[in-house]
Amino acid sequence: MKRILAAALTLVLPFAAAAAPAAASPKTTHDLLAAIQAEKLVRMKAGMARYANEQQRQAVTARIEAVPAETIYSRLSGPVAKLVSEATAAEMTRFFRGSYGQKLVHAKYNSGPSLYAQEPKPTAAEAAELKRPAVVQARAAYAQAEAAIEHEAFLLVTQLGNGK
Repeated sequence: MKRILAAALTLVLPFAAAAAPAAASPKTTHDLLAAIQAEKLVRMKAGMARYANEQQRQAVTARIEAVPAETIYSRLSGPVAKLVSEATAAEMTRFFRGSYGQKLVHAKYNSGPSLYAQEPKPTAAEAAELKRPAVVQARAAYAQAEAAIEHEAFLLVTQLGNGK
């Protein structure tokens, strides 16, 4: 029985390792976090969190406001590097630095409250860019990791709120 299990594992493990993307480097994810303006994501998560009283909310907000954006990027880059591949991080950094990506970032952090997210209309050139296979694949991978990235931002808010 052990031989059969060992043989099955030797057949399955190489394919599982090939299917899992390699984690991105912290430098690449640092650039991605800068492109998506992660400091605003952290502020947004702090604003959405529940607090015992208004004084605690103000204290946490003041602590987060005092943290430089580069510190937020460097503290989030390690956990986020495990969530996205190198290719996804590089492609999404390029995407968010482009004109349509900047519109999406602006709409996410600067729009008013709404029941559902409203994406801005892309121009013809931006629509052609969105159809590139690398962009389509990277956006799909990023969409899968986005909730986990937001969770990591919330964990950072918790650490900053506790004074760490």
